[in-house]
Amino acid sequence: MKPLYLIMLKTILYVLFISIAFSSCGDCIQQKKGVVINKKTGKPIDSVNVHKVGDQQGEYTDSNGSFEIHAASGGLFGCPVLKLAFYKYGYILASRDMSSDTIYMVPNHYSK
Repeated sequence: MKPLYLIMLKTILYVLFISIAFSSCGDCIQQKKGVVINKKTGKPIDSVNVHKVGDQQGEYTDSNGSFEIHAASGGLFGCPVLKLAFYKYGYILASRDMSSDTIYMVPNHYSK
């Protein structure tokens, strides 16, 4: 039979391991703000659907082309990169520079 202190030590280490594992896999709450601009005219684009890649629902840009999106994602060792998709009928994505929070779209002449 094992000594009582070894059983207690093993139990304490097990509980400690489980609590560290569960506390490090919490959700990451991420926020991204930006503006969507027509690359040809320099004007903001309203009603652009902005959503996290893989999700169907998201937010829409306002009349100033601005958006703010909040997303939760699990991360065992930190938050994963937040990847966003931008869609509006009649436009295609021209460039995405999230370091400056400006998204450029151009009219898609094939959608008419």
